[in-house]
Amino acid sequence: MNRRLLIILLLFCACLSKGQDEVGFLDGSRLRGQLMSFGGKDGILWNSPMADSPIGVAPDAVTSIRFQQESVRQQASGYSCRFSFFNGDTLYGDLISLGKRELKFRSWFAGELTAPREALKSLSFFHGSASIYEGPNSLAEWNVGVPNTWWFRNGALVGGQNAFIAKKFKLPPRVKVKLRLTWLNSLNLKVGIFTDSFERYNYAHKGYEFTIGGSYVNVTRGNGIGPSVIGTSTRLPLMNGSRPLDVELRIDRVSSVLAILVNGRLIQKWNDPGTLEGDQSGISFNSHTYSVNIGEIRVSEWDGGFEDTGSTVVTNAIKPVIRLVNRDTFAGTVGEIAGDKLSFNAEKLDLSLPVQRVQQINFPTPLFSIYGSATPGVQAALSTDERLTLQMKDLDWPERGGTNRRASGHTVLFGPIRFAADWVTEMKFDGKARAGALLLPGGGLQKRWIFD
Repeated sequence: MNRRLLIILLLFCACLSKGQDEVGFLDGSRLRGQLMSFGGKDGILWNSPMADSPIGVAPDAVTSIRFQQESVRQQASGYSCRFSFFNGDTLYGDLISLGKRELKFRSWFAGELTAPREALKSLSFFHGSASIYEGPNSLAEWNVGVPNTWWFRNGALVGGQNAFIAKKFKLPPRVKVKLRLTWLNSLNLKVGIFTDSFERYNYAHKGYEFTIGGSYVNVTRGNGIGPSVIGTSTRLPLMNGSRPLDVELRIDRVSSVLAILVNGRLIQKWNDPGTLEGDQSGISFNSHTYSVNIGEIRVSEWDGGFEDTGSTVVTNAIKPVIRLVNRDTFAGTVGEIAGDKLSFNAEKLDLSLPVQRVQQINFPTPLFSIYGSATPGVQAALSTDERLTLQMKDLDWPERGGTNRRASGHTVLFGPIRFAADWVTEMKFDGKARAGALLLPGGGLQKRWIFD
């Protein structure tokens, strides 16, 4: 092939892949490009680099839309509560009040929201668990090993083979580290937590180390001589690196407990029979992968519990279950939360408890409620691992370009809403679309491609 032609093709392919959104269809096909607008008479307007004009797409032919843009994370830090609802929505924010009929809270992306109380599944308080670090923001804030085979690209650390990078933190005894990973070829990434190595990878380092492969993970503890294997290797879900993988590593040095979660699901929990020595508090990445992207890094304090993983035993509780920060749990009738006090009734006693002592409240499933199961619609996934269900018919998406773009629509729980469009990473559509919808060339609306 002519060398000049090869260079042109490579540049063309690079331009096509840069900043591309991706729409998925019922028949399994996918199309890259950019979402121009959502709503109105044309349904979804899609701008594809392979077409000379926008494509009109019927929403009921689409299964998902993934957005490829660099996220701004700072606004989402500092939240104090997590609100989980029976329809699958999960949001972060600050509690305003919990009344007999309504829940009010202040979200970071859409302002004040109000939801029916019976829709609330659980309410978690993050006392003292504010974010320690959110990034990456640049390569300069990390200590890069020699030789330098790391880059900062599109809000992520990109490492090549034998690439080492580290950063010093002031880590609490209980910590959780969230990562979003993509990679080429096979994955082999070592993540050190509470490590004392910052210049280069040291086999005899101190600290815990997670070795994550494409289908397995194992954990070791280093005390300055060599690693001690903790438990056995654990199989991971089948992964190929083409889709982002959300990994969360948790360590409790007080109880010597370690855990890994993948895409929000608890995969394995280890009990360390030994003790990690020293007060080192660094985090490091050592890549043996052809190319690995590490993005959406969030380091925060962990309360030591696993209630948010779905791993708790389901009971037939008919009253809310309250969990305190000292791990005590009991059932009671929750009244209202106003200011810093929670009123409840337990064992025929009316009590008032400071909210600072409450870690989580789990509400029983209502016997008769429209909020007891997932509601059809468009589920928007935010870059902070939140979920928000929108009604498809009223969703209006802003066109590309500009800053602080606002989308509008009607949510299932909160009614009309305007929110920051650039925080949405994916939209998933309900499964009630017409089967067999195909892309057909034709006149259509303004001579665009249509689905029928």
